[in-house]
Amino acid sequence: MKDAITRRAGVYARVSKEDITKKKCTTSESIENQKRLAEIYVKNSQDDIEITSYYIDDGKTGTVTDRPAYQKLLEDAKNNKINMIIVKDFSRLSRDSVDALKFIEYDIQKLNIRFVSLGEGFDSIYTQNGIDDLKMSFLAVLNSTYPADISRKVCMNLDMKRQDGKFVGAFAPYGYKKDSNNKYLLVIDKPAADIVKKIFCFYLEGMSKQSIAVYLNKKGIYCPTEYKKQNQSLYQPAKKGYPFYIWTYSTIHKILSNEVYIGNLIQKKTKMIKVLEHDKSRKIKVPIEKGKEIKINQTHEAIIDEKTFQIVQQMLKKRTRKIKKQQNTALFSGLLKCSDCGRALYRCYSNDTKRQKMYYYRCSSYKNAPNIACTPHTIKEQVLIDILQYLLKILFGLFDENPDIALIQQNKQQLQIQLEKEQKKYHEGKKRLLYAFVNGIAEENDIIEYQKNYQKKIQNIEKSLQSIQHKQLYHTEPQLNSILLHYFIEGILIKENNDITISFSFCSPFLF
Repeated sequence: MKDAITRRAGVYARVSKEDITKKKCTTSESIENQKRLAEIYVKNSQDDIEITSYYIDDGKTGTVTDRPAYQKLLEDAKNNKINMIIVKDFSRLSRDSVDALKFIEYDIQKLNIRFVSLGEGFDSIYTQNGIDDLKMSFLAVLNSTYPADISRKVCMNLDMKRQDGKFVGAFAPYGYKKDSNNKYLLVIDKPAADIVKKIFCFYLEGMSKQSIAVYLNKKGIYCPTEYKKQNQSLYQPAKKGYPFYIWTYSTIHKILSNEVYIGNLIQKKTKMIKVLEHDKSRKIKVPIEKGKEIKINQTHEAIIDEKTFQIVQQMLKKRTRKIKKQQNTALFSGLLKCSDCGRALYRCYSNDTKRQKMYYYRCSSYKNAPNIACTPHTIKEQVLIDILQYLLKILFGLFDENPDIALIQQNKQQLQIQLEKEQKKYHEGKKRLLYAFVNGIAEENDIIEYQKNYQKKIQNIEKSLQSIQHKQLYHTEPQLNSILLHYFIEGILIKENNDITISFSFCSPFLF
């Protein structure tokens, strides 16, 4: 819904002496930040808004209303000089609940003006219940926890820095480092930048991304993660547990498609949201909506020229493989790991003498750095199927010629009871997500993926229950399938000599 009225906005900014002391900044710095946030909001708004006046209270406490600029704000609103008020957050307006509610109940309502609080994302014309929503929002802010309030303000200040073209990441992208005199400015890190140039050159010459990764690993050149580990003592890799890190197909792809190398900054690609799982709330990182990242061009010196970069982007589009969607994924997907390097095994195949496909698994480290990072750890898929089929017979009491039918039936009943409990749990989880949305804990876009995940888990449980009811899950010869594998197996470690270590979970795959 677009505002039909042309708005003459008054921006109110305030900083107290206590704020200045705590933040160790000058009054003007804090005031300028508040003004800048309002300007960014107006610039990005689709409504017809013009900032006509700024009302500044320097060094004034928010616990009283006898503030010159605040009184001038009300006076101009009454005289129709402004018909909209913008504040950074409710605390700038007032830190006293009685005064704030009086302002909301009488001044805003009586003057019939639009009121926007950026920190809380509140806009009076977009609420269903008008002034009541405004009162409730303000009371919620007054009673919210201090960390949540600080978090919002930190995010707002970071966004403002991003809008100004400042780099706010903890560690510079590969090929760059932070300027020693300005931590928000990226400068070229020559050793890493030379590798970036080589990667672009190799790709232009026709080398594949996989071939580039193998070449760099053979030369012993540190990948971005390992490079940061060696040069920045505080750096902690996102994926922990590996003894070493190597170049991979995806690492090369990220470098080739990253605009940072032509001097552009694209920041705020992800955000933290709060979700409810198993009666507990936790924060997770999710990708931000496409097109809502903060992109500022020409913020630092480029490593790759614009023309070369655009040629590479066209080559990336042309060389992208269209993978045919298969009905079934690999049987052991997500279960197999190398016992030496800890990385996953990937599925591949070769043709036998009869030109029939023979599937096997191999260590992904070996694929990217043959005989450098790890050895093949190759194992045939059929060998794994035979071993797991044999184990299933034991687990279901079907190894003997005369199976214990009563035991089989008991196993079926226990599994059915557990699955039904989990089915109920995930239905409740969907309700909690709805509650989180209604109460403002999470936005609608943020919970869509989790709704989908819950629904997928429920569907998998329903398939399992259906299999039990139709007696398709346990036969005299139990058939190996993904449901059975993930139900009983937590992981499978493969050694170079084909020794196998199987970890049994004996719990549902949906309990994670």
